[in-house]
Amino acid sequence: MIDQPNYSRRQRSVVVSEPQHQRGASPSEPQGAAGPLGRMAWRPLLLLPLLSVAVSGNTAPRFNMSIVSVPEDLPVGTSAFRLTAVDADGDQLHYGMSGQDAFYFKVNSTTGEVLLVASLDREEKAKLSVIITVTDQINTEVSGKLAIIVEDRNDNPPIFQNQPYITDLSETWPIGSSIYRVLATDADSGNAGRVRYEIVSVTPDDAKNHQLFYVLQNGTVVLNGSLSYNNQSTYYQLRIHATDGVGCVENCTYLSSVAYLSVNVVDEPDLAPQFLNEPYVGSVPENCPLGTPVLTVSAIDRDKGVNYALNYSLLNASVPFAIHLALGTITVRSALDRERLPSEEMLLEVLVQEEKLDVYGQVAQASATVTIQVTDVNDNTPQFYECELPACDFTASPQSSFRGSLQEHSSTRVPSGWSPHCGPRP
Repeated sequence: MIDQPNYSRRQRSVVVSEPQHQRGASPSEPQGAAGPLGRMAWRPLLLLPLLSVAVSGNTAPRFNMSIVSVPEDLPVGTSAFRLTAVDADGDQLHYGMSGQDAFYFKVNSTTGEVLLVASLDREEKAKLSVIITVTDQINTEVSGKLAIIVEDRNDNPPIFQNQPYITDLSETWPIGSSIYRVLATDADSGNAGRVRYEIVSVTPDDAKNHQLFYVLQNGTVVLNGSLSYNNQSTYYQLRIHATDGVGCVENCTYLSSVAYLSVNVVDEPDLAPQFLNEPYVGSVPENCPLGTPVLTVSAIDRDKGVNYALNYSLLNASVPFAIHLALGTITVRSALDRERLPSEEMLLEVLVQEEKLDVYGQVAQASATVTIQVTDVNDNTPQFYECELPACDFTASPQSSFRGSLQEHSSTRVPSGWSPHCGPRP
């Protein structure tokens, strides 16, 4: 500030000199050779403009802020921050705000308090830029740029990507192998954007199925037990939760979402075929025509989802029977003569094989025993043999004539000493 009395006294003591030609100075005297009074006259004149500026105005205010932060979940109508400026003269200040992002806020021109009037969303716009102004209504208005950082809050749940989740899984899939990977993304930053996964339920809902799968923190689902198309479920549905806020320590907010993974178990040819309706017993007369059917064996492929064709064959090739390759029907292949067979019952070994190799590269097969009884028919005339029972050998050649002797005067009904017997023709 200017000391007005002292300034006035200094003004009154100043003597302004006149030009030399007005004082009668000699024209030949150098104009710059003025005496002491001359030098005192022009120096104060140079100071007058500076002194007049200091007297007529004061210092303009200035801002001491260039960046502020505002949380994105700040309620509308709440104070966001305050504009502050420094004025060395202590004048009353008036504040203002303009720019493309100024519509979010309302400024109290007297206090500088800034209210939020429109909702913020960091994921939509993370940084705002406005022009702030201040004036003491004396000096020219002062303006500056203010950057407003929108702070993130956990206001976005994880979102599963690329749904639906469906996979086909072989029943022979190795335990401990990954079967699928789900992915959930979170638009928030920091811990609020970090996601963890959890399998919360498995359908069918039983204790064993709950342990059948687990999920890693990168979303990879892993098989934790064995599968079976025939003996277990052929379909599973996994309910998976994705929850954010991983690593949060205090004042935590957690958001989550859910997705479903459908697992279809695919049958593999890993089981051998199986005969039905065992044991197999049949009979056939000895004089039946060739091709006469005796019985039919039947087998199934126990793999329900993979049904390969089955082929039947006989392991004992010397028997007088044949079997149909596809149908399993056993028929008479050559003439039957019960009297020439080792036994009335014949045992056949039937083999059934799948047309293709199983999942392990082997032939899937099974065997069964078939008992066939060759029944006798009256196809032989009686034959005579010379022998005594029970030591008769009917395999020897039969006889058509016999000789014996009788004593004269033998009594009636007395044995003659020989006895022809009738037996079957060998």
